[in-house]
Order: sequence, then structure tokens, then C-alpha cells
Amino acid sequence: MRFQELTTRLELLQEQGLINEKVCRVTESVFEELARLVKKDSIEQAEMVFTHLPLALMRIVNGENIDRPDPFILEEMKRSEHFPVAETLVHFIEKLWEKSLPQGEKDFLYIHFINLLNINQGGDELEDCHRGTSGEEGDRRKN
Repeated sequence: MRFQELTTRLELLQEQGLINEKVCRVTESVFEELARLVKKDSIEQAEMVFTHLPLALMRIVNGENIDRPDPFILEEMKRSEHFPVAETLVHFIEKLWEKSLPQGEKDFLYIHFINLLNINQGGDELEDCHRGTSGEEGDRRKN
């Protein structure tokens, strides 16, 4: 995904009334920061996180909550070599958003960012944490 693809996606979401201007600005800034960290203009397989992030921010605006991921997945996530960078990205979002995010949203963002960092920098991916798949090889994405 390139920055222009992201802005087009965000414009569509905004035109449909699904997100607001602040959500657009925060999401664009996070994309730019992630691109800087991975040293790429195009971030592979970024569509999921950059759909999740603006909708997560709107859930917060609307006072909606989500459940946290399975505790086993959280433990696996915390062992990832990319967890510190994922934490930094979530703190970056909170700084731009000007408030803390609910823990459930943070946890899912950590998972998304860790997977993106694994894809774009290498490393073992977390299993498909949104669906809690069996973890078999067929359930894993390939580079």
C-alpha cells in the first residue's frame, strides 16, 4: 500500500460518513511513521491495519468497546521481536489522538503492527489473531 492508496481509502470512508477529519490526519501520520520505520514507500499488506485503525478511532469517538484478544495470543505477541516497535507506534497514535486508547484497541493494533513489521522487515508472524485460527502452516501468510 502506498500513501496515495491510503488517502483514497480514507477519502471514501470520510465521504461515507464513517470517519472524521481528525481520524484521517492521525491515520495518515501513522502510515508515514510506519513507512519511515520500515524504510519503504510501499508497505506490503497494510490494508488491514489501515482499515482497522480509522474504524477503531471512530469506535472510540462513538464510545464503543471491543473485547480483548485471547490471553494466549497476547502472550505470544509480547514475545515478538517487533513488540517494542508496535508499542512505540501505539504510543505515537495516542500522542496524535491526544488521549489513551482502550486496552482492547491497543492489543489489536499491536497484533496488526507486529504482523506488518514481520512482513516488511522479516520475522515470524503471529497467527491470524483476529480469527484465532489453528496455527497450522496453511493459516499463515507467506512473503
